[in-house]
Amino acid sequence: MARSLSSLKKRMATITTTQKITNTMKLVSMSKLQRYANLRDQFKDYYNALMDQPLEAIQSDKEKLAICIVPDLGLVSTFTKGILNYCLNHEIKHVLWIGHQNYETIERHPSLFVHNDKISSEKVTKAQLQEMIDELKDSYNLVALEVGLIQRSTMKIEEIPVFYSLKFSDTTLYEPNFEEVSTKTCQVVALAILEHIRLLNKASEHMLRQIAMDKASESAEDMLDSLKQDYNKLRQERITQEISEIVSGKEVSE
Repeated sequence: MARSLSSLKKRMATITTTQKITNTMKLVSMSKLQRYANLRDQFKDYYNALMDQPLEAIQSDKEKLAICIVPDLGLVSTFTKGILNYCLNHEIKHVLWIGHQNYETIERHPSLFVHNDKISSEKVTKAQLQEMIDELKDSYNLVALEVGLIQRSTMKIEEIPVFYSLKFSDTTLYEPNFEEVSTKTCQVVALAILEHIRLLNKASEHMLRQIAMDKASESAEDMLDSLKQDYNKLRQERITQEISEIVSGKEVSE
């Protein structure tokens, strides 16, 4: 019985340590979620102003390539699995995988071709994104996968066209000419779309991680409660046994 009590103590100590870790990671995720939510809100006016221009998504019959902005860290397997399943279910065979999580797995996947080296979704720059899409835009129809959350936990994935053309207007003066203005607008809008989706996806990632850590903490608390009950029960049985042995010893001696 003493060994059982010792074992329960060790298990409770292990779960308590795990709970401290999950609580800490939940706080970190909350902080990062707030950061990305603020960045997204700050970027919103600029993004909306660009998208309010007379734009039209460029239609293409080229093979589709999905830009997937995914987590760098783990504990949100739902996110990366959701992106992967979306690509497979929609017959997307070419991807840019922006983020460290599951990069090697995706790179080895028999149904997918990854067109970029491993790169962080936290640290990727506009220049890097510009270089990647410039290399691929003539060969593929580029779309970005936007990940939103329904009721905080259910993923919703949408394809967002990356390239738009500027509609010509007879009442607008274009300097130096319409073609150059349209080309520049197309580049600026593409980067704005990717930045908007990056901020949205990162916010969704940290929301999912926060929920996962919250559930893990609750599960740890339930396990601790159950173990404490077992521990107290065993401890009481041991005390009762010791008292019985003492009483029995007295009766024998008398």
